[in-house]
Amino acid sequence: MVFLLVLAAIALYFCYVIARPFLAPVFLALMIAIVFHPIHVRIESRIQRRNLAGLTSTILVVVTVFVPTFILGVLATREAHALYIQLSQRSAEQGGWNAQLHHPSLTRTCNESTEWKDKWLSNQRGKWPIERTPRGACGREQSTSMFQRSFCRQTSPLPATGLGNSS
Repeated sequence: MVFLLVLAAIALYFCYVIARPFLAPVFLALMIAIVFHPIHVRIESRIQRRNLAGLTSTILVVVTVFVPTFILGVLATREAHALYIQLSQRSAEQGGWNAQLHHPSLTRTCNESTEWKDKWLSNQRGKWPIERTPRGACGREQSTSMFQRSFCRQTSPLPATGLGNSS
């Protein structure tokens, strides 16, 4: 009996995993149906044909819910584009993105992440295959991360040859 209960629980869990991507849209549709049901009942009482009443209710839902949502999405996209252009112009005036990447706070963050990563890796020795770089400025092995290869090329205390560069 216990075996069957455990098996049923596992099967229910797998059913949940399969249904999980559909839960949010189903609950949204349920909320829309609950909110618009009284309006549909009124429309159905005035229009005697059920299919036409359903079509009218559907058009009403689309017009009152999805059209304003679409308009807000378009407006938000325009604002984001305007913000991007403004930030790009301001960045170009201050030396471009390259100057932003070599900002002192980013340099400090890169150095701190390198120190933390080296401490963590020293605890993980032998547990995971880790890409190693040549010995760094301190004379010890240092590993690289994708973050360091992407953003910390010139700000990291690691030499340029240790960061995956071809030079």
